[in-house]
Amino acid sequence: MNLSRAYQGQPPPARDPDSPGLPPPTRELVTRSVKQGMGGKKKFPQDFEVTAVSPTSVRFRRHPDAAPAPHDASGTLNMVEAEHDTTRLSMAAQMAAAGDGAPSSTNVPTSKEAHALLDDLLLLLPALFAMFDRSAEVDEAVLGQLTERFQTASTEPSADEVALLNKARAYDDKAWERLKGSVREPVEKWRASVGETSAWGKAVGSVDAAAARLNIGAGQKRFYASKWTWCRESSEDFFVAVTSVQDLPEGEEKATILDTVEKNKSSDTVILSQFRGLYRISRLAENACRVTLVAQGVIGGWVPDKAMKFLIGKVLGIVDVMSDKYERNGKVVDTELRGEFPPPPLLDQLNGEQMRIAQKCLAMETGSAGVEWTPLKSTSPFVAFSMQYTKPERNQTSVALGTAKATLDCSASGALAYQFMVRGREKMRISREGGDRARVIFKEHTKHDFEWAYVVKMPFLLTNREFLGRYLCFKEPTGDLVAVMEALPDSTKVDYGANSKVVRGKTTGVYRFKSINNDTQCEVTLVRHMDAGGFVPERVMVAKIPQALRGVGDMQELIQRDDAIDGANRSGLMAII
Repeated sequence: MNLSRAYQGQPPPARDPDSPGLPPPTRELVTRSVKQGMGGKKKFPQDFEVTAVSPTSVRFRRHPDAAPAPHDASGTLNMVEAEHDTTRLSMAAQMAAAGDGAPSSTNVPTSKEAHALLDDLLLLLPALFAMFDRSAEVDEAVLGQLTERFQTASTEPSADEVALLNKARAYDDKAWERLKGSVREPVEKWRASVGETSAWGKAVGSVDAAAARLNIGAGQKRFYASKWTWCRESSEDFFVAVTSVQDLPEGEEKATILDTVEKNKSSDTVILSQFRGLYRISRLAENACRVTLVAQGVIGGWVPDKAMKFLIGKVLGIVDVMSDKYERNGKVVDTELRGEFPPPPLLDQLNGEQMRIAQKCLAMETGSAGVEWTPLKSTSPFVAFSMQYTKPERNQTSVALGTAKATLDCSASGALAYQFMVRGREKMRISREGGDRARVIFKEHTKHDFEWAYVVKMPFLLTNREFLGRYLCFKEPTGDLVAVMEALPDSTKVDYGANSKVVRGKTTGVYRFKSINNDTQCEVTLVRHMDAGGFVPERVMVAKIPQALRGVGDMQELIQRDDAIDGANRSGLMAII
């Protein structure tokens, strides 16, 4: 137990020359804490005194002038200075029959009573911890020290450690089934199999902290014993293997761990369970990373299926804890991630399938010949909406082509990065607030080419629409940056973690970003083809097209820098004048 020498975060007071080892307020607190700890259950009087104070210990005993009691108590509190202005404490206490005469049946405590009284006395340690607690400050200092260590460590893992790391890498090669309710959350979760005594789980989430900073440390009670081994996967990516003690090769190390486990089990009814898995911590930006946890718990003994699913969620909740602990402003994090987005490939660098998708989508930019563009009401004065729409027959599918145009206060590359971050902080917030039922990336070909899905909430009496597409981006010879999306085949299935009735819609789209004003701004044009997957009333279609085009408005609102841009324009005009 680490305790601070400071009280409530304040610097330690000046030391008393007569007691050089402990400042006076701390002596007073220790004395009061002894009385508080011993008086917790009112088993005996609270009349105790501190008899000796040295730089490393405090001795205490029951006051000799206290009222008669059947038992005497005394003890020692040892103190050793530790890192980060903390103190490591240990305590020993004993009970004895009071008086000089021979023990009698009235003044000798029974074994059960003596243990209860000693337990009460030992409450002094948690009482001191509560008084001096500054866990957040100490944890921050320890994390800083570990971060520096992980960033600079150059020791290669041993042959035995490499074997454990390679074995753990295979844990992710499973057919995963999404956990219900995780499709809209910042941390996505899956399970591979659920049996009577074991289960595999997986969690993937973004954490707003540097990869080297993360502190990775689970009826009847279970006891877990594991060995942790880590290595670098790149200069700033880390891999951690968690090996259950039962999986270690026979030898002195395994025997020592099992012996320690046996000595520290609280009772014979505790079951030694197994926990194995991996952590993969990948850099996204200087202060952002993606954490993947794959874990299996072998509980030991029979556990109901529902309880097993609950335990999977609890284990995977480690990633939720890290995500919540380091959460920062979404706009700030998105800005950092946009700065790390790699430049897209040139058009002529695309492979055959990618080129087919690009040409198909680019061909729709001009719209349908002979069909008039109808302006639509825009949610923003800075974004212009319009559509091409031919009213279908009653039993035909509703189809429309919509377009949105705006000027963004950022570079073309920054706007492209924002659009490609379909699960960015702000986009996920807007999606949840808009009522979308799902927004997931389920297959990534490259950083510039992935497959994703989203489910749009429809008005009352209409079934929600599901849209699946392949998204890729590239740079044209003109210098324009382009992102295109093609609808996926009807045979493509996505696991949302729950069965829900949806109608498959289809959408094909093109985003074009043209740099202007020395790349301080860009013009964005979105053309999107919408197939509702069935008949939808015209009024609903007209209302939903702006929602399908809202990505441009969201970008304009989140990226706008009116004061900075207006100031630059004024400076330019003054220079001309």
